[in-house]
Amino acid sequence: IEDSESPRLRVIIDPIDGSKNAINGLPMFCTSIAVANGPTVDDVFMGYIVNLISADEFWAVKGDGAYFNGRDIYSTKEDKIEMILYESQRPSEELPRMNRLFSYALRTRCFGATALDLAHVAAGSASLFVTLSKSRSFDFAAGYLIVMEAGGVCTDADGRGIGSLPTGLGKTNTILASANRQIHDKAMQALHQ
Repeated sequence: IEDSESPRLRVIIDPIDGSKNAINGLPMFCTSIAVANGPTVDDVFMGYIVNLISADEFWAVKGDGAYFNGRDIYSTKEDKIEMILYESQRPSEELPRMNRLFSYALRTRCFGATALDLAHVAAGSASLFVTLSKSRSFDFAAGYLIVMEAGGVCTDADGRGIGSLPTGLGKTNTILASANRQIHDKAMQALHQ
């Protein structure tokens, strides 16, 4: 949609995030939709994720908060790392780097659906999500907004902001999404020791 008075809107859709799960019969996959009024992740102003198995819905509108099935959600304010969600496409290379971070957690889980992982950090179900594998922005654009609107922090695995990344298929990046700044700082320290 484009006219002389409004910027061009972009709709970024991942119809089946967790497609490998879906193909293999693992019931953990979702649809992720983000709407942006510009070319970058920071331009996303609406994000929506629906779990295609449970029909649970997560969404956010920039400046208006984050929601789970119609209820306000907030990432946890605790500085203790209870549960870490992670993704790895090259376990033999990536998991050794994550081991120190894992040692801070009570539990770890690898679900294989980046958008749902981000939504669960936003909802307070998990302390953080990390992937050292490169994800495309359509995997994380909606989840990024939901995490930020819920009070979380989202950067790449080196602590650099990812909001200026272009939306689309071309650019890939690592992700570290944390419930709050204290957890994010602990995670960064663990990943870089």
